[in-house]
Amino acid sequence: MLGPKLLIFLSAMYLLVSFHFVQAQTVEIQELTKELTKHPIQDTTRIVLLHELGRKWLNRDPGRASAYFREAESLALNLGEKRRQAMAIRNLAWIAAMQGRFDDASGTLHRASELCRSIRDSAGIIGCMNTQAGLHVLRGEQAAAIKILERCVVYHERMKEEKKLIRILDNIGTCYTYLGKKSQAMKYRERVLALLKGTDDSLALGQAWMHVGVLQENDRDALTYYRRAQSIMEKSDNLDGLARLFNNMGVACKALGMPQEAMNYYEKSLDLAVQLRLSFIVSSVSMNLSNLYRMYAEHDRALAYLSRAYHMSKEMGLQQNEVKCLVNLGWHYHCLGMADSALAAAETALVLDKRAPDLYARMCAYEVLYKVQSDQGNYKGAFLNMQQFMVLSDSLKSESSRKRMEEFNARYESAEKQYTITLLERDQALQEKLLQKQHMEAQQKEQEMLLLARTLDVERLENDHSTAALRIAQDSLMLSKQEQIIQQDRIERNTLMRNIFAGIAVLVLLLAFFVVRYVQQRRRQSELRAQAVTLKVRAAEADAHAARAEKKEAENQARRDFTRELLQSQENERKRIAAELHDELSQDLIILKNRVLLMEDKDRSLEDRLSEVSGMGVSVTSALENVRRISRNLRPMQLDRLGLTSSIRAMLRNVQDASETAFEWTLESVDGLFPKDREINVYRILQEGVNNILKHAEAQQAVISVVRRNGDVRISLKDDGEGFDANALEENRPGELGFGLQGMLERVELLGGNMNIRSRPGDGTDISVFLPVVAEEPSQQKKSEPMIEREADA
Repeated sequence: MLGPKLLIFLSAMYLLVSFHFVQAQTVEIQELTKELTKHPIQDTTRIVLLHELGRKWLNRDPGRASAYFREAESLALNLGEKRRQAMAIRNLAWIAAMQGRFDDASGTLHRASELCRSIRDSAGIIGCMNTQAGLHVLRGEQAAAIKILERCVVYHERMKEEKKLIRILDNIGTCYTYLGKKSQAMKYRERVLALLKGTDDSLALGQAWMHVGVLQENDRDALTYYRRAQSIMEKSDNLDGLARLFNNMGVACKALGMPQEAMNYYEKSLDLAVQLRLSFIVSSVSMNLSNLYRMYAEHDRALAYLSRAYHMSKEMGLQQNEVKCLVNLGWHYHCLGMADSALAAAETALVLDKRAPDLYARMCAYEVLYKVQSDQGNYKGAFLNMQQFMVLSDSLKSESSRKRMEEFNARYESAEKQYTITLLERDQALQEKLLQKQHMEAQQKEQEMLLLARTLDVERLENDHSTAALRIAQDSLMLSKQEQIIQQDRIERNTLMRNIFAGIAVLVLLLAFFVVRYVQQRRRQSELRAQAVTLKVRAAEADAHAARAEKKEAENQARRDFTRELLQSQENERKRIAAELHDELSQDLIILKNRVLLMEDKDRSLEDRLSEVSGMGVSVTSALENVRRISRNLRPMQLDRLGLTSSIRAMLRNVQDASETAFEWTLESVDGLFPKDREINVYRILQEGVNNILKHAEAQQAVISVVRRNGDVRISLKDDGEGFDANALEENRPGELGFGLQGMLERVELLGGNMNIRSRPGDGTDISVFLPVVAEEPSQQKKSEPMIEREADA
């Protein structure tokens, strides 16, 4: 594993590289801005600078990018540069699509396409088609986008433009991924990898491996491909791609049940996106982080990230993302009990959804509205919103409208395709003629250059021949002198090497002697240490065995004592019940029997018989009261009739009224959290704890709390009484515990919980009990909202 210092160093290097990359981009923008300022002339060069600045600001600040593209469009219109004008209009259409203004984007893109057709710019037409495909993708119409992109593939293959072809194939694979057709998407990813094989385009290669990872059914396999893409992208300083890659890696780690790793990757993606000002990625990652916190019901943290995603989407004009953020905000506000905020968020989402319709988001907004209104008691509004929710839910399941749209798009695209093919064929014929003409002119110029080159070569050869004789004579003299010098150097070098080898041999022998001596001494020391360690280990094992035996004997003795006391307690309880039945219920029944016998005496008057009937009613009432009292002592009637929470509350109120100790309690609803056969154990734990306070603590004040934490139940019993020595638990001497505490401990263990006792003589007692609760169904969780009741003695 890597040490902490190395991890800190690698993190620092990563942040330093990210900073330098962002700084480099900022420097490029500053240099372009300076060049634009120095070039006020309204010409083609200024148009090019405006286009470059617009592209640099496209992902950082779409508004500023729009201003540069509009200026470029206006300047190109004045100069008659229709091709560059169409390019600026196409970029403006893409910005409008990113901001969710799809109708404006479609109209703007149609203008660019018509302008390209008017000047027969086939490359510009293909660019417009590519942008139109991106517009379909943003609308969720991947099938239509694929048809357009496949026509672009034909054009780029014919023109042998590999880089553009790779980009188009990559986009088609992405569309098939969104459609869930992973096998077809994989075919296009493999074509991209085949085209990239043997090239040095690490930027595209890293993105290709990332997209292959997206297509994996197994998230662990996907993570493997993501890490391969990470190593390539980090080498190429592709921080934009790394921001998207870390987001995907976070999604995979979340699906694999690795929340901490997912959190780390999301944070890395968010840092890069903020540095690069990639607002769309900031919004997406923030929503993923909020969903991660939603898994753990940490609604406050989820709200923080959702608010960030909402503001980023609002700044970029991404209305669909804005609607999704508002719906999620409404849900979290509902979970936190903030009804007004939840209603406001859902209603705002519905207003925005009218501009950029998203049926699923609208359905979720109506769901939040009717749930919040039903909790508030506004059943009329809840019913109306629930009707809207059901209508939208049914409409999403309908496929008929989608099929009709696909048929219409197919007819339109077939006609568009035929027109584009005709236009491309004409353009290709013109280009072939131009190429032939240019080729002939180039051949003529090449022949002229060859004649000039041959003339120069002849003159150069004649000059070289005259100087070659002089050089040969000089070289022969220089060679003889150099051979003599080399011979002397060789003799001196051989002598020096012999001396060096002899000295090295002597040093090696001395070093080997000392190493052998040192190894022998270390071996002896290691053997002695090993013997000492072996003796210590054996002694420790013997001590541990004896300690375990003593502890086991103590636990067995404690269990035997507890079982004996439990049997004695059961026998005493049976004797008490028998005594009560004999002394009270039996007496009432004997009296009732005697009165019945007196009623059978025919010599008695009617008034005496009526008096006996009245006495029989009193006897029966007394017998029923005794039966109720005995059954109440055996099991609280509120436990079955009113539930566990009401039974605990009634017991605490009875104790408060009948004792001098001032009780204060905090009681949250725990009904339905435990099975019926285990609720009596929870009740008896609290009852035994309260009885111990009354019997042994002699406390002036006691505080009882039953609360829920993270879905589980925590019970706390504190008093300011005499206290006792709680070291018996710490030293594992359970035999020193009293019968009451031992009974509480046994019941807690039956419920799978644990109990902690903190007490010192004269310093009161604090008993904490933790009881795990099996996860409920989602519907039950919504119905059983926690109810907190606080009561104290005035």
